[in-house]
Amino acid sequence: MKVIKGRKIYLREICEKDLEKVRQWINSKTVSHALNIKKKITFKRQLNWYERYLKDDRKNVFAIVRNDSHEHIGNISLFDITEKSAYLTIFIGESDSLRKGFGSEALALLINHCRRLHIATLFLTVNSDNKEAIQFYVKSGFALNDEVQRNSKEIFKMKINIV
Repeated sequence: MKVIKGRKIYLREICEKDLEKVRQWINSKTVSHALNIKKKITFKRQLNWYERYLKDDRKNVFAIVRNDSHEHIGNISLFDITEKSAYLTIFIGESDSLRKGFGSEALALLINHCRRLHIATLFLTVNSDNKEAIQFYVKSGFALNDEVQRNSKEIFKMKINIV
């Protein structure tokens, strides 16, 4: 299992035992809004997603795990991976782990991982009303790349060049 070690957290590949916790986070109001997910995720749907994920070379999903307690507190993912770019998502699902630098460290670890893979550009999308996330991404080096409408919501597309 691939593990990327940091100071306060480490990233490890997601596994089947993580699915129920992740499903609960995704079904929470804050995470579903941030990820733009409209429907509740059933366990069967989550398991189907996981089985497809295991066969998909264009996705990497990592659990964000605290070094001190080994608690899985969120996820960071790459998808639509090509030789030159990828899209990313990140969320901290455990509310007591918010605003403690875990997300910043997870993003820095993932960016360094992408450099080793020679991925030059990372993209992400964020709701235009999610000011805290936008501030986090800008602080991490992302810049606004485009604005689109999705389901009558304004979505910002952001990018960072890392190589």
